Amino acid sequence: MGLAFSCLGSCVGSAVMTGCASVCGSIFTRSARVGYCVLFSVMLMLAEILRDYARPMMEKIPWIAHYSGSSATALYGQQAVFRVSLGSFLFYGMLSMALVGVERKNDSRAKFLHHGSWGLKFLVWVLCLAVPFFMPDDVMEAYVWAARFGSGLFLLVQMLIILDFAYLCNESWAEKDSTKWYAALLACTLGAYGTSFAMIAWMYHTYGGSDCGLNKTFITLTWVTFLLMSAVSLHPKAKPGSLFPSAVISCYCTFLCYSALSSEPVDYECNTFGRGSTLASRSSVFAGMAVTLASVVYSALRAGSTTGVLSVSEEEPDSRLLADEEAAEEATGSGNEGEHATKDSAKNEDASDSDAPVAYNYSFFHLIFALASMYIGMLMTSWGTEDLKDQEVDVGWTSVWIKMAVQWVTVLLFSWSLIAPAVLPDREF
Repeated sequence: MGLAFSCLGSCVGSAVMTGCASVCGSIFTRSARVGYCVLFSVMLMLAEILRDYARPMMEKIPWIAHYSGSSATALYGQQAVFRVSLGSFLFYGMLSMALVGVERKNDSRAKFLHHGSWGLKFLVWVLCLAVPFFMPDDVMEAYVWAARFGSGLFLLVQMLIILDFAYLCNESWAEKDSTKWYAALLACTLGAYGTSFAMIAWMYHTYGGSDCGLNKTFITLTWVTFLLMSAVSLHPKAKPGSLFPSAVISCYCTFLCYSALSSEPVDYECNTFGRGSTLASRSSVFAGMAVTLASVVYSALRAGSTTGVLSVSEEEPDSRLLADEEAAEEATGSGNEGEHATKDSAKNEDASDSDAPVAYNYSFFHLIFALASMYIGMLMTSWGTEDLKDQEVDVGWTSVWIKMAVQWVTVLLFSWSLIAPAVLPDREF
């Protein structure tokens, strides 16, 4: 029993910051989405720290498998990341299920569960992160398999969000009907294409050695696919105004190719950049992690605000509803301050406004965070493989092939978005 309490104290030492939660609660009630992003970001930092320094703690837990050899530290860190990932998944998964069916702002679940009660939610979040450390390895093995499928689903949603982002920027800039905005759109398009060409040339030089046929194939396919996407986007029957989205998707696919090549094992003869200086290799890893974490948080926020991205006929949220939703977030919360704010706002709202629909799907918003938690668990452990070494993040052939598969699916999705209006003229895309 003493060991259990010791483990709990080590895993959730941040529980002493409960007082900080009450202080931050007044900030988080102004925008619930910011609060959930902060919790998710803290989880990311905790997983990264435990990945490298969890071995002394994990060795004292009897129900976790004990490892030996040169990769023991990495395997202990892998188990710690799995448990933190599971804890975050449980927290956001429970919120997602609890908020199913919330359609109006006057729903009590929207007021107290999504927007308010931050002190209680902080304690639940801490408990969710601690509970998986008391689970045996068999449970974690089942979660790892589930996380692989959940991560694939998250990558699919992320690709759809990137497509949505590209089209949304293109349409909003073009609608301004200004020479300045047209020039900005042209500059961004040329900049994206220029970046893609420069990255491809650099990858040929760095990863395309004389005996590196696989790497050359990956790079060549990337080059050919974005040239084909650009050609299709210029076709008269393609979706109008799709050249800028084509440039953005080409740049993203090029980045996926680079990320896949950089994930090749360090001892692979064609990974010359990884076999260079240790400092260069680690800098690449940290840069890749920063880009990945930023995309994860943005994807969760964007998906929570535009669930229509997953539907065939997309309807953008009304800007007035979004403004009202932010006002409701500011006026909703736990404690006396939240209650007074709610009462004051109620005096200025009529019955129809209080019964207005929510601006985004709360349940889907938390579902994206839950899937992102699974993805982080896979990203930091090379998708659950055991052939990793100390200080390696997102390295291994599993990561390489998954990223290339994601690139190919992205190309197919974007190509379909270009030709779908011509193939199915009776449907709105």
